[in-house]
Amino acid sequence: MEEKEYEKYSKDYSEGDFWKKLGKYAKSIGLTPLTYALALFYLLKSDDVSGIEKIKIIGALGYLISPIDVVPDLIPFAGYADDGGVLYLVYKAVKNNITDEIIYDVYLKLNDWFSVKLEEIAEILYDKDEAIERIVKKYSAKY
Repeated sequence: MEEKEYEKYSKDYSEGDFWKKLGKYAKSIGLTPLTYALALFYLLKSDDVSGIEKIKIIGALGYLISPIDVVPDLIPFAGYADDGGVLYLVYKAVKNNITDEIIYDVYLKLNDWFSVKLEEIAEILYDKDEAIERIVKKYSAKY
C-alpha cells in the first residue's frame, strides 16, 4: 500500500473496533495474521515508533477492520488473505522496533484464544533461532 492508502484506512481504525473484530473473527483470521495484527497493535503504543511508522500501523490495522477491501472478508479461506498480506508487509517494515515484551504480550493474548506455545509466536515474529531461544528463556518461568 502507498502512504495515501494507509491514511485512507487509518480512518477505519479504533482500538474498540480492533478488539471487536478480533474477538468476533479470530479463528477466521488465523494465527499468523493475528500474530502480526497484535504485534502491530502493541507496537503502536510504543513511544519508540516514528510518526510515519504509526501511520502505516494504523493503516494496516484499519484495513483489517474495514469491511471494504480487495478480497471481502466473508469469503471462506481467502477473505483474510489480503489483510494478512498487508499486516505482514507493515510488520516487516517496523519489526526492528518489536521488543521481547511485545512478543510476550502477543503470546498471552493468543494463548487465551488458541492455547498456543510461546515458541510458536516467537517463530512467526522472529527470524533467528537465537532470538527465539532468548525470548523463551526470558519468559519460560511465567508460562
